[in-house]
Amino acid sequence: MKAAQIIEPNKPLKISEIDTPSPTGKQVLIKVKAVGVCHSDLHLWEGGYDTGDGFMKVTDRGVKFPVIPGHEIVGTVSATGDSVVGIKEGDDVLVYPWIGCGTCPTCEKGDTNLCEAPQSLGVFQDGGYAEYSLIPDYKFLAQISGMDLEGAASLACSGLTAYTAVKKAISNSPENILIVGAGGLGLMGVQIAKALCDAKIICADLTDEKLQKAKEMGADHIINT
Repeated sequence: MKAAQIIEPNKPLKISEIDTPSPTGKQVLIKVKAVGVCHSDLHLWEGGYDTGDGFMKVTDRGVKFPVIPGHEIVGTVSATGDSVVGIKEGDDVLVYPWIGCGTCPTCEKGDTNLCEAPQSLGVFQDGGYAEYSLIPDYKFLAQISGMDLEGAASLACSGLTAYTAVKKAISNSPENILIVGAGGLGLMGVQIAKALCDAKIICADLTDEKLQKAKEMGADHIINT
């Protein structure tokens, strides 16, 4: 299969021909239909993060190059291991990429996204910038048949980020919610808030074009700050 790999930071991705994985056990092989480009993919390609107090290398956190980036993955099930249940070939699926080691106390509680030895797809193991992606366990898949696959690609990343913020914001049934910023996360937040509560949604940004988009997506009031 073809895959785009980061061989080393700040160098062009290399299109490589590599073996297509064969799933075993609980593993699922998906044919990638769409994959988002998250800003953290850029940090991975740059080799680290500016923390404001220095540069933190991703290799110091356990990333090993070469790696296939891309964690916002949707696709169609191509093959399954013999222990997979409830997922079959041909199903359209969204991938949850925030995978942990599976054995530490945090993972055993179900908080794999907080694992101290993370195995996140597209970061610590190969992700979705490829024709196929091997998912370690079918429990990390959500069936999304009938949905727009390209539109669903970011739901397990920016979608969850915005959902968590909105869920906390509406815990006391507020009359108003202020969403600062009408970029990808902000617009996701507007839509989620509209679906989950009756509060008036106020969106603030510096750009009229973005604010108009927020209005179209459900913001009750927009403010150019």
